[in-house]
Amino acid sequence: TVFQFYSKSAPKYPGTGAGEKLRSEDKDKYLELSRIPDWRKKLSNFYKSEFVLDNHKWLSVEHYYHGAKFKKNNPEFSLLFSLNSGSEISKDPLIAKKAGGKTGIMKKKVVNEHGKKTTENIILRQPDIVMDPDFFGKNGRAREEMKKAWEAKFTQNPELKDLLLKTGDAKLQHFVRGKKPEVWVGLMEVREKLK
Repeated sequence: TVFQFYSKSAPKYPGTGAGEKLRSEDKDKYLELSRIPDWRKKLSNFYKSEFVLDNHKWLSVEHYYHGAKFKKNNPEFSLLFSLNSGSEISKDPLIAKKAGGKTGIMKKKVVNEHGKKTTENIILRQPDIVMDPDFFGKNGRAREEMKKAWEAKFTQNPELKDLLLKTGDAKLQHFVRGKKPEVWVGLMEVREKLK
């Protein structure tokens, strides 16, 4: 059984979404899961579900993950991703992704004074604020930071814990446009720990 999801997943029956597999004899096994509105979207890191981690409140896994990229060398910037800061970054997962991305720039479509559509670059992170060197790489913190955020999200939100457990033993994979889907082994490990 394979379930695939992302932040804009369609509300289809488990096993019938794009890239999913479900044996016909297992169809009834996921009836309760199918009754949870937007269950795929709720598995996404973009889903807004507050949790506390590292003594700060986060709106989504996306916020914590991108903030964690800077927590050692740029702790003040890192905390802009937390709800405690009240910053614009802390309120929107897409802005958090852009602020923690390669460039720290978000492109925004605007209409100029002549009524013509154009793109404006919004600088969310100054060039001198760089990612902690130990975040990615063979022995990097990235995987563990993501797993900590998943664990906090799914243990502190009982309805989400219930949802995750209702995915049973399905392989969970995240859809990424233009790429091969990512199997979220860490999320399945969290699910196993919660059983």
